[in-house]
Amino acid sequence: MSEPWTIEKVISERKRVNNLTSFGRTDGAYLGALDEIERLQSELTKTKTEPMSDLVTWLDEKLEWSYKTFGTAERYIGVLKHIEKEIEETRQNPHDVMEWIDIVLLAFDGACRMGFTPRQVVNALIAKQEINKKRSWGPIPETDEPTFHIHTKESENK
Repeated sequence: MSEPWTIEKVISERKRVNNLTSFGRTDGAYLGALDEIERLQSELTKTKTEPMSDLVTWLDEKLEWSYKTFGTAERYIGVLKHIEKEIEETRQNPHDVMEWIDIVLLAFDGACRMGFTPRQVVNALIAKQEINKKRSWGPIPETDEPTFHIHTKESENK
């Protein structure tokens, strides 16, 4: 997976082009830089990474708090057991958004504790949703049961 395009990368490319134009260059390097800026801006708009940068910053701060509060060990067994407890609480109170968020917070914490950076976690979040959008899904059940994606050769590789 390539690194996501950030506003910083677009700005960096713009500065590079400005340097080229300040020296009167309008050759292939200049035109290539313009193409790169256009591509980066398109990619940035398409993937909407700017709001995700806010999520990375927030996750950095959350992880710092978590390490100070609960230590820096992996603790994945403890995190998973806590998620199981929160799932049961959510079953009891499915209309309480804070119960759902407890699960999300613990999942973020667990992923970071397994060595993934906040940026990697956010990138995985975006990538996984893109994978899910491309999958085929079973029929919507008439009762409150899960809907699983249909396994195909392509989906098995994900």
